[in-house]
Amino acid sequence: MQKIDLAPKLHPELSNEDVLSQMRRWVSIFQRCYNPLVSSFEHYGERGIRVEPEWFVFSNFLNDMGACPKGMSIGRIDNDGNYCKANCRWETQAEQNNNTRRSKYIEYQGKRQSINDWAKEYNIGSRRLSERLRRGWSTKRALTTPCPKNYEQERQERLQDNKRTWELYGHIYAARTKARKNKSMREQTRELLQEKTPKNYEEKKPFKNKNPQPARNEIKISVKQFQEIFSLNESGLNCREIELLTGIPKSTVFYWLKKHDT
Repeated sequence: MQKIDLAPKLHPELSNEDVLSQMRRWVSIFQRCYNPLVSSFEHYGERGIRVEPEWFVFSNFLNDMGACPKGMSIGRIDNDGNYCKANCRWETQAEQNNNTRRSKYIEYQGKRQSINDWAKEYNIGSRRLSERLRRGWSTKRALTTPCPKNYEQERQERLQDNKRTWELYGHIYAARTKARKNKSMREQTRELLQEKTPKNYEEKKPFKNKNPQPARNEIKISVKQFQEIFSLNESGLNCREIELLTGIPKSTVFYWLKKHDT
């Protein structure tokens, strides 16, 4: 009897190592789409992202995508679409970052791209560009005004700062994430959640002062305005609601109420 070969027909140029690497990527796709226990499930499975039926067979996925180029990972062209051949491609980390729900796009001179890409093109810091746009600068002014730090300088400083911060407090961040997601934790991890914030961290990123500094326009407040603030607060309104009713800045309202309590 003639033996029938049932093995899938794969790309001949793929080595065993390539196949194993692709299998890990294939499994991770199903994990984030169908396993509620993995941390990335909320960004995929909970949003309704699925794997198309043809990719339920590993050989189909392998034949469609081939070997992953070095330094790349699988990404979806439509961030709200499913995993399938038509919607997936190999992307660099920069391309992955540009294709997230948090990415902001702006259009200038008929061209539309992410803030990070614009910053790179004009060689200015991406954070500085975001801040300029947030403050209401025009796109032209935000892009063409010289920046103290170029794109790469700001990027390197940000990477170094993130690395230092994670080395110092990464274990605490991880413990807080587990607690927020109601994941099971070891006793040692639970103890981390009870730790006080290190002193040097307070110096670097101080908490908001519970005793606010005087507001700029505090001197301009009249006795009548103060009585109105105090009366509204006594009736149960908060600082924001008092600001909306009286037009007095919230910071000023908070300062005078705090001063009255002390």
